[in-house]
Amino acid sequence: MFKCGRVGGWTGSILIISISSILNVHETIRNNFPPAVLHWKHLEMFNQDWLGDWDWTLYHLLYGAVFRNLFAISIALLIYNCHVSESDPFNKILSLKLWMPLSSISYSVYLIHVVPITFTFLLDQFPMTYTDKWHIAFHYLVQLSLSIAIGFIVTMSVEIPFRNLERIFSKKKIHLE
Repeated sequence: MFKCGRVGGWTGSILIISISSILNVHETIRNNFPPAVLHWKHLEMFNQDWLGDWDWTLYHLLYGAVFRNLFAISIALLIYNCHVSESDPFNKILSLKLWMPLSSISYSVYLIHVVPITFTFLLDQFPMTYTDKWHIAFHYLVQLSLSIAIGFIVTMSVEIPFRNLERIFSKKKIHLE
């Protein structure tokens, strides 16, 4: 197996983060479009003058370069700190038995969450007009509920049966909770 050591690991991580940032900036410039999750759907309202007189090019370039990387790094640091017990309050909260049902369906929810999100936005009028925070909260609750429900169905119909098959055909003991 390839071993690169601590310096090589940090160097590789910084290199990958830098390349990702450069590619995000390149795509933002190439498409004249701010970074978005649903980047594949370029809407009519996002034309050359979609910001009017505001010249926010630098803002969008910086945002596109770092927003995904900073989020990923912050989550990775939280996981690392919880793993090495340097973050006791977070570790205690995240280790509560309350989270066990959600942890067992989390991968399925992750895999299918884009479908309910896209579905709810496609059903609403465009452009969306938000008159209050309840409109956003309603979208969020519907998306969350659909994602959890579909994730539960996928977990029960696909993941658990395959875990059981793996346990039957494997000599190793598989720890299931």
